[in-house]
Order: sequence, then C-alpha cells, then structure tokens
Amino acid sequence: MRVPLMSFLALIFSAYGAEPANTPPDAEIEQRVKLLGSDDFNERQAAERSLEKIGDAAERALQAAEKGDDAETCIRATRLLVNVRWNRGCKEEAAWLAKLGPTLGTSRPGDKASGVIDSTKVGDDPNHGGTDVWLASNQEADGHWDSKKFGAQSDADIEQTALALLAFLGAGHSERVGRYKTNVKNGLDWLRKLQREDGAFTKPGQPVDGIAHALAGLAMAEAAGMGNLKPSKDSAQLAFQYSTANHQVGTGSDLSGFTRAAHSTDPDLLTTMFFTMQMKSTKIAGLKVGAESFDGALKFLKLCEAGSGKGYSFTPGLNPSPKATFAGCLIGMSMGYTKDQFELAAAHAFEGFRPVSGEEDCDALMTYIGTLVIFNVDNHYQFTAIDGEGRGLWKLWNDTMIKNLQKQMIQDGPAACWNPTGTWASGGRLLATELHCLSLEIYYRYKQLKR
Repeated sequence: MRVPLMSFLALIFSAYGAEPANTPPDAEIEQRVKLLGSDDFNERQAAERSLEKIGDAAERALQAAEKGDDAETCIRATRLLVNVRWNRGCKEEAAWLAKLGPTLGTSRPGDKASGVIDSTKVGDDPNHGGTDVWLASNQEADGHWDSKKFGAQSDADIEQTALALLAFLGAGHSERVGRYKTNVKNGLDWLRKLQREDGAFTKPGQPVDGIAHALAGLAMAEAAGMGNLKPSKDSAQLAFQYSTANHQVGTGSDLSGFTRAAHSTDPDLLTTMFFTMQMKSTKIAGLKVGAESFDGALKFLKLCEAGSGKGYSFTPGLNPSPKATFAGCLIGMSMGYTKDQFELAAAHAFEGFRPVSGEEDCDALMTYIGTLVIFNVDNHYQFTAIDGEGRGLWKLWNDTMIKNLQKQMIQDGPAACWNPTGTWASGGRLLATELHCLSLEIYYRYKQLKR
C-alpha cells in the first residue's frame, strides 16, 4: 500500500493527568487562572499548560472562572475542566483495562512489546516495499498470521489474522480480485476451519474470546460483501447468529451491550464496539441482521454516556475518557447517527489530549478508531485557541501527526511495517502494522457522514 499524506493521532490515555508532586498554593493557582485572560497570547498559553499539569487541585478555581465575564478565560477554563474530567476517567480506565485482561495479543494493555526490530526508519522513502508486501510475505503457509512471531505477548492468531485480512480487503483485494486474492482466500479458509458448528471462531479446546470472534466475524462479513461467495456468506451469517445468541446481554426488547465472555452479564463499550462493527458489516453484506440487536447496543451506549456531548465511559459508573468516547462515537456512527449527534463529544475528546507536539507515541488501535470518528466529524470545529491557526478538527488531526507517521514506520528487509507503541504495544509489530494500514485506508474507503 502506498502511504498517502495522512497522519496518526497519538492517543496516550494513562500518561497524562497526574498532579505535580508539589501543588501550588490556592493563591498561585488563582493567579494563573487570571492569566488565562491575559492580553499576551503566550502568557495565556503558558497559564493553560501549567493549570493542565496542576489538574484536580485547580478545579474549584476553574469552575469559578468558567462563570466569569471574560470570554477568553471562560473558554480556556471550560477546556481545562474537560481535561480534569478526562484525566479522572483515564486513571479509572487504566485499572479497568487491567481487569479486562489480555486482548489483541497483549499480556495486559500497556505492557512493553518484545520482538521489536530496530531498523532504519524509512519515512516516505519511495524505494521501500509497501506494507501490503510485508503482510503478504509474513503470512504462514496454512493461511494464518503468527502473532507471537512478531512480539505478541499472548496468542492472538485469530484476531490478528482477521485484521490482516481486513487490511487487504480494505485495499480492494477480495477472494475474487486483486493481487493478493490468494492471500485473502487462504486466510479466510484458515478462519473457517476454526469456526465451530455454532458459529464461534476459536481454537480447539479454548474458550471463545468475544473480541477475537467479533473481528473474525467482521472479516468474514467484509469478504462476503466484496466477494459474494457462499462459503464466506454462510460463515458470516453463522458468526453473527452466534454473537447475538451468546455475547449480547438480555433477550427480546431487553437486549443490551455485548460481553467478551460468552453468557456473561457484564457488557462493556470496547467489546460492544467490535461486535457493532461486525453487525454493521454483516448487514451491509446483505445478510440477516435483526434491528433489535442494534437497538440493544444503542441502549447500552446511552447507559455509558456521561451527558450530551460530555463523552462516554467503557462501563456505566466510570468517568468518561477520550478512548471510551471515540469507541462510543464509532458505535453511534454505525447506528446511523448524523455527525452533529456525536461531533461535540468527539471534539471534546480531541481537546482532552490535545496532540499538538507530535512527540507522543501512536496508540495503533485508537488511532484507527479515532481516525474513523474524526474523519466523519470533519471540519466543523475550529481550534484557534489550541494552535493559533484556526485549523479544523480533521486538518489539525491530520497535519499534526505526519511526523508520527514517518517516525513509527520502519523497514524490515525489502518491505515496510510499523513498530508497536502505546497502550496495546505488547500486541506486537503485526498488530501495529495492520491497524496503521486500516487507518490509512479510511479516507478513501468511506464517505463522510452528512448532518
């Protein structure tokens, strides 16, 4: 795949938000709040950055400033209060992710990766092979991709094979057409051999991992829609039926979100996001999908909403966070929301981590999810106060992370791939490469939503 001028947003959800070791006294905090309305732009910027580092201790002073008469101070105080809430959510989320356990090949989200190569960075060198070459050349003879071979800390062959297939399918290669149609066919054959009679994708003797199953079902549904071949259509339909019967909480009109473990009663927004993507692709492929399953996911989404435009949490009761908000926005987008129904939450999430330096590591999974969401939010919000240039949300996202695109891409022999970084880094190099490929495909594969 050729690399277009698109960039990745660095999504670090646990590294920011901690209060400094020595919190300034209240009088000093109040003085910094007053500087938010300074006539000097640099003073305003410096005051905002310092208050962002202070965090919770500045909340009371910021709440008072938000109700004041100075417009500039009010705007900046509001934005800082959003950060305070995000930071609380991020701290809670880190603990929640640890309880979620290994997923996508991680031992725990945030653990360091192993097996990462240390190669020359190629940036936009036109002479290196594409990432499609790297994925194809590293497919095993039986059709799957070996997750542990590239640094995954736990067996994630099903989900990482599914993601590799999604990358090829997203680039236009199907079982029928494309340079890599044989790779696609072999990968789908491998997945179908693992599919049980009840529709679940799992290795023999292992319990079903809902996220892995949903991704395999998503890949099969995408293949069914593109190739229109009976084996893939039958497999995708059976996978969907298993999903709703075993991983969606409730029955009939009481359906709710989806769970990672079969027959659990504890749904979460991350798992629900993956199953919603599977449902949406299954429906687009022309297969049978009941409206009640979408209604249930939407009902759970509303339970995780912190308030109109304030974002989402991964489970009810947690504070909202940027990562959970992007997941919630993607679910809403899949449900047919118009962009104005979730763009405020996405814009607030964007402000919550403010990726203006370009120095942060890329979190590959949430780069993909966030790019889908921000692409559809487009340019409605102008961020003059953040960057001084008045760039729209999509342009700011895109422009800021071009350096990260070049920084993370590396050469592995004759082809190119990505080193893993961020929350799911211990998923390995294969996972990072697949997710970054999917991110690059978004803007030419999808149509932007309408208001």
